[in-house]
Amino acid sequence: MLSIRGGSLLLSVVLLPCCGVMAAETEIKPTDGLNHVGEKVRVRFQVSNIGAAAKGAEWVVGFRTWKDDGCLIVRVPADVKADFAAQNINSPHHFLNKDVEVTGQIQVISPGGRDCPAIFLKSTEEIRIVEPGASKPVPAEKPQMKLGRSADSVIDIAPKDALQHVGKKVRVTMSVRSIGQAKEGQVLNSEDSYDVPGNLQVLFSSKLMAAYAKNGYGQPGQFYRDREIQVTGVIQVRNPGGVKVAGIDVQAMDDVTCELECLKPSLPVPELVNRTADLYLNDGKRTADVLITAIEIGSTPESLTSLKIEAGRGRGKTIPASAIEDIVVDGIPLDLTWNKETREVAVDESKRLTRRHDALETEKRLSVQGKQRYPVNRDRERETWLQKNRAFANSARDFISDRPFRVSESDYFIVVTDVSEAEGRAYFRYLDQLYDEMCQAFGIPIGRNIFKGKCIICAFERRADFIRFETGFLKKTGGNVHSAGGLCHPNIDGQVVVSLFKNDFEARFAYVLVHETSHAIVSRFLSDARIPSWLNEGMAVWIGAKIVRNDDTLQKSVERSIAALRQQQTLAGFFEADQIEGSLYGTGAAVVDLLINAKPGAFRDFFIDLKSGYSQEEALQRRFDITLDELTTQYARSIGLPSLTRWQRIAKGKNRKRRKHVCPRRPAKSQTVTQPPLQVGTEVIQGLFAGILHVANSNTGPRKN
Repeated sequence: MLSIRGGSLLLSVVLLPCCGVMAAETEIKPTDGLNHVGEKVRVRFQVSNIGAAAKGAEWVVGFRTWKDDGCLIVRVPADVKADFAAQNINSPHHFLNKDVEVTGQIQVISPGGRDCPAIFLKSTEEIRIVEPGASKPVPAEKPQMKLGRSADSVIDIAPKDALQHVGKKVRVTMSVRSIGQAKEGQVLNSEDSYDVPGNLQVLFSSKLMAAYAKNGYGQPGQFYRDREIQVTGVIQVRNPGGVKVAGIDVQAMDDVTCELECLKPSLPVPELVNRTADLYLNDGKRTADVLITAIEIGSTPESLTSLKIEAGRGRGKTIPASAIEDIVVDGIPLDLTWNKETREVAVDESKRLTRRHDALETEKRLSVQGKQRYPVNRDRERETWLQKNRAFANSARDFISDRPFRVSESDYFIVVTDVSEAEGRAYFRYLDQLYDEMCQAFGIPIGRNIFKGKCIICAFERRADFIRFETGFLKKTGGNVHSAGGLCHPNIDGQVVVSLFKNDFEARFAYVLVHETSHAIVSRFLSDARIPSWLNEGMAVWIGAKIVRNDDTLQKSVERSIAALRQQQTLAGFFEADQIEGSLYGTGAAVVDLLINAKPGAFRDFFIDLKSGYSQEEALQRRFDITLDELTTQYARSIGLPSLTRWQRIAKGKNRKRRKHVCPRRPAKSQTVTQPPLQVGTEVIQGLFAGILHVANSNTGPRKN
């Protein structure tokens, strides 16, 4: 058995009945790579394709291109690339059009969603130039300096340097920071705006956009939004708004590549040591950023029998393989499966291929709708967003200068408030606990921050200041501002902002705080696909009412909804409305409860389907095998109104405009709260979301309104 601890190898020698030697590499043809995934192979081929990966940090040397059948890709990581540089080999051009012999383990990568066999080199010795037809490799040649450049050569450049290479064919890696429109089609920018110095524009013609749509990717701008792409083309000069900007007119879909996060290769099991990972256990517990200090390798290099993690205060904790559901590193699962016979978990290639296929289909389905699965939050990006969050919070504090506003932070929230410190402690101290409980319900690893930076809570003592903030600072002038007790804005320049006011209604204030915060978390779960209003509001009513025990919102909402439906005898576009009326919040909560109890576990998959781009009709059919009409009938019977019907038509001009999440303001008498208003407990949230435990990990971004 092989034990790996802190980077050192401890070998336990097991005496076998017979002697043997380590199996030699399997010699294969380059076209047979996918038939030998997981095997150590030796392969010869002529290098016909070279390039760069990982933002230019790695070389790519290949037999054919990743778009061709029968290809084989060899990746040269940064450390091996540095070793080549020490040998005066400074470019993958050194191998171009030469016969090479490569040894290593075949893995699967999926550039552009296409599975390709790949070998990741671990040393310079694993790739060698050979003479055509020779049985033994020959030493690598030192590259010869070449003067001039052929007309077809491609230069690797940074976006900011594009204007220095006008008229030249280049290859550039850039993050898509913003999207614009042009007469010719759609434009992707490497900066937040077209006029930012150093911006590079990538233009997709209307004809090319049609090709993307035909292949199921929707508009290229929506598909590539906030992602890193590699573009090949000739630099031209564009003049949008009279500003000189470098641009590339994309000629074909193949000129743009994007390595989707969900299709990136998983980390090999032996490399888990001294890495932080999200640990998924079979009992439903999921913890983010766990430091793995040691692993016990199983019967194969891609299996393990146990691992040891840092459990705080320098103590270690051993996790047996039988307890492990999966391990996720940088958002990429290892795709582990338990083997009862060997008592170990091992990489399951079938599970991996299924996950990748489903993930790509989800990306395409969301893209057609102009939506996107959220990327993993990186530490570097989080710090940038935190600076932006704090600047916003300070500006909000200073906007109403005649009140004693203060700014405070917790793990996941920034609170701007003039509510007294004593009262504030009773309300805001529970926000992080509420967040953790909802994450556990949704299957998000505890400790994982899904916000861009942190969620901003603006809590006002007076209603007048709440309205001043909404209309003056946020420039929101809708009628709901004057009738709401609180609002959730899922996308204020990429930030999630919740605003609410207290007045003398302590329990009501606590309820609104929980209600709107639940909207904030839902908006950042998995993708920016929109959840139907009836479901979003129904879940928020349930959570708020169950946690804030001094509030009777749920009971009164249900009573008010039944009274309204008894009169109109129709749901009147309830399922289709962009924002349901406040009088029907109770109906939303009742339908949520009906679905949770209808089929154990199905509500979880129903919710994920909606966030994965399925319509509510499709999701209901997939998970409950019912239609919206049948759901209406079931709900009608549950409240004693069997004649209630679903009205599919929405009156012209009504419910067409998207509204923010609104928590209606209900008049109430002043009351004295004798206990902390927020009573957060695992059993409350898990009781509500019993059907959505073990949800797939979420990587999130702003939901647009």
